Amino acid sequence: MKRLFLVLALFLAFFLTACRLSPATPLAETPPPLPLPQEGEPAPPREPEKVTQWPPVAVLMYHQLGDPPPGHPWPELYVSKDAFAAQLDWLDREGFHPVTLKEVLTAWREGRPLPDKSVVITFDDGYASTVQVGLPLLQAHGFPAVLFLQGNLLNRAGAVSDAMVRTWLEAGMELGSHTMRHLDLTRASEKDLEAEVVGSRSFLETTFDIPVLTFAYPAGRADDRARSMVEQAGYEAAFTTRSACARAEDDPFLLPRLRVNGSDSLEAFARKVSCHP
Repeated sequence: MKRLFLVLALFLAFFLTACRLSPATPLAETPPPLPLPQEGEPAPPREPEKVTQWPPVAVLMYHQLGDPPPGHPWPELYVSKDAFAAQLDWLDREGFHPVTLKEVLTAWREGRPLPDKSVVITFDDGYASTVQVGLPLLQAHGFPAVLFLQGNLLNRAGAVSDAMVRTWLEAGMELGSHTMRHLDLTRASEKDLEAEVVGSRSFLETTFDIPVLTFAYPAGRADDRARSMVEQAGYEAAFTTRSACARAEDDPFLLPRLRVNGSDSLEAFARKVSCHP
């Protein structure tokens, strides 16, 4: 009997020692349950799914608003006030949504949706009629637009002034670069190319204290050298005059536009915006 008690005592002592040397592994903490929304409370918002495909966007290109002087060599660059007003009325009536280039580029870059039937309205060069005639008509519809300004036209006769551009910007419109002197960039020297592309951006940003992120090639002429300079200058997008609707998969530095001509009927205008279903 004594031997039995001795064996049991030795076994108990060994067991207690082992327990002290090998503590039990602690149980993993169970995370607290997520609180359920109370009755009447809205469910937490879900992260919206990213968009990967967008309909093409019609980027419309205008120059002068008004009637061309007799004998003008490029009368098609003039769209009458009445025709422009009718085109804006048609866009509004048909459910189109003019948006800024910033909205389009941000949507494409970040996977955000665009409004149905998105369209962009742009003006080249910087004629005074853009602000004097175009701005009130655009504001009447609540439409934004973009002015691609040629730097050396600023404050010249028939062109926009500093004050006009500031009025344009204060109305929520956008400003892009159209070079300094409207040179053919495919024929420009390296020095001139840099001055037209980099210099024009610096000039506009300094003059109006805003970022300038879009560019329009003079007469739409671009080659690899010009495209590369535009990208290196820090622009986010650049536009040619290739006649097509812009798509997210296009080269962002060779985007197309649709020129609106003075002789375009309303039916012809409607066909140019027909890239929308």
